[in-house]
Amino acid sequence: MNPDKYVRQAIFNAINNMVVDTKTVPCFDVSATNYRGKQYVIMSTQNKSQEFSKCGGYWEYSILLDIITRLKKNSGSRLLADNIEEEILNRLDTITFGGGFTKNRVDISSEPDLTNVGDNEIVHRKFLRYTFEIT
Repeated sequence: MNPDKYVRQAIFNAINNMVVDTKTVPCFDVSATNYRGKQYVIMSTQNKSQEFSKCGGYWEYSILLDIITRLKKNSGSRLLADNIEEEILNRLDTITFGGGFTKNRVDISSEPDLTNVGDNEIVHRKFLRYTFEIT
């Protein structure tokens, strides 16, 4: 059975509309093209491979979470993005999946942050990559 929808649903349920620093943070799958909010998370690229060992088969599953915060130019810092990242780490620490899948191991890594300074706003992006071993 393919774990994709079960992993995405579990992550979405865990982090969608979480409140961080009094701000509601929605979660989107792949893109947030029509969303005009100031802070949100996108469940971005995902990879998976089915592996086999002498103890049986398992999935190596990876998903990238893109944390985005928008601020008026010359106001604020990356603090909200840092706090959203921390809340995600806390919420996904105890994540469980549907479909009969069991999380055996989790590796978490971060990609370099990106900051884009425009004429009127600053966009801070943080990236968390979760890699789950799932049976």
